[in-house]
Amino acid sequence: MTMPNGFRTAHGYATVSSSTGGNDYRDVARQMTEAGHQMNHATARNVLLGAMEKFAAAILTHYGENVSTDVVKRIAREPSFQDGLGELIQDEFLGKKSKKD
Repeated sequence: MTMPNGFRTAHGYATVSSSTGGNDYRDVARQMTEAGHQMNHATARNVLLGAMEKFAAAILTHYGENVSTDVVKRIAREPSFQDGLGELIQDEFLGKKSKKD
């Protein structure tokens, strides 16, 4: 039996794809190991999801929403949340204004 390509969420599969300009978990792990931080692809995934959960919890708290562990984990794994957060961070580092401005 083959492994599935990604985790199925209500709004799509949560995967990292080089077709969108990103690295997959194996590439991230390889780069981290080359930089002196021993890491495998599962650890890279867990680190990324842990960071996404922290962002999700902070955003939910800011807006006074439910911050239960289940809700935070569900939101952190959503591809749309990850893409949106990635765009915000990239815009901040590149100094771009949001599309709404």
